Amino acid sequence: MGKPQESQTSQRRITICQKLKTAFARALFPDSFVCLDCERELCDKEREFSMCSACLKKLPYITTERCRICGAPIEHKFNVCKRCQTALPHFDKAYAPFAYEGFIKRMILSYKDGDCNYLYKHIARFLTDYYKALGIACDAVCYVPSGKEKIRRRGFEHNNKVTVQFSKDTQIPLIKPLLEARSNKDQAGKRRQERLATIRGVFAPDTNFDASLTRGKCILLIDDVMTTGATANECARILKENLGAKEVIVLTLARS
Repeated sequence: MGKPQESQTSQRRITICQKLKTAFARALFPDSFVCLDCERELCDKEREFSMCSACLKKLPYITTERCRICGAPIEHKFNVCKRCQTALPHFDKAYAPFAYEGFIKRMILSYKDGDCNYLYKHIARFLTDYYKALGIACDAVCYVPSGKEKIRRRGFEHNNKVTVQFSKDTQIPLIKPLLEARSNKDQAGKRRQERLATIRGVFAPDTNFDASLTRGKCILLIDDVMTTGATANECARILKENLGAKEVIVLTLARS
C-alpha cells in the first residue's frame, strides 16, 4: 500500500528538481541555455534564438494576405486594405513577422510588465532577422517612446532597450527624435477612431534633436505591437511634418 504513495512523492521531488534546475539555468544563462517557451535544455544549433526547433515551428508567423501598406489582413483580390484606400497613413509601410498571440504575446507582456527584462535581446534578434529578410534599407532607426510614468513603473523604457540592441545588430544608426509629451492612456479595447482622437498631441519632437538626422531620410520606427496603427501613424506624422523625414517604415514584432 505504501509504494504508490512513495512513487508519487518521488515524482513530485523529480518535478521540483526539474523546475529548480530550469530556474537556475535561466538565472545563469537566460540567453541560450533553455528554450524560452518550453524550457527544455537546448542543443548548440538551437541557441541562436534561444528556442528549440519544435517551439520555433509553433510560432504564430503571419502567413495570410496583408495590406501592402499597413499590414492589415485583407482578401486575396486586394493588395491594399479599404482603410488605406480611403486615407493613406503617414507611414509608408508597416511590417510584422508575427500575430499577437501564443508565445509571442506572452513574451511581449512578460518583457514589458513582468520580471523578464532580459527578453529585449530576443525580441531584437527576431526583429533583426526579419528586417534583413525583408531586404529594405533605412538611414536611421528610432522607436515609439514611453512617458516618465511608464518608465518609472517598469524601471526601464522597453522600446529603447530593444532598439538599442537592434541598432547594434544591424549597424543602423540609432536616433531619438520623439518624446511622449503627455500621458498616453491605455488604448486597449478602443476603436480606431477613438485611438486616433486620443493619440493626437501625445507625442512631440524633441526640441534638442538635430533634424538634419531625419531630413530627407528613410526612418525605421520600432514598436512592440501594432493594433490599429494610430500610434505609428502619429509618430510618422511628426517625423515627416516636423522633422522632414522622406519615408517612414514601421517595424513591430507583432500585429494584432
